[in-house]
Amino acid sequence: GKNDMSDSASPGSSSHTVTWNKEHGDVIQAKLAEIHTLSENYTDALECYHVAISMNPQNGLAIQGLERLEKIMRGVDPDEEMDEDGEIEDEDGGQEYY
Repeated sequence: GKNDMSDSASPGSSSHTVTWNKEHGDVIQAKLAEIHTLSENYTDALECYHVAISMNPQNGLAIQGLERLEKIMRGVDPDEEMDEDGEIEDEDGGQEYY
């Protein structure tokens, strides 16, 4: 009775989501990675970005997000990259005088 109906309904709905994921899966993965980054689950975020880029190497969202994530993981503030880079170079220059 009831069980048969739900069983026959689920294969149709699940195959529907699979085809949708194939088209937009890279975007979903990139969005997931963003959420992981905000939650500081950096390893999960990395995985999602790599999946997104493997699905769509032209996914700018994933490429930018991955670059940003790598900076965060190195301890660089991604929003102040220009200043930080300049400061680091100055420090190196100062050390050369020793």
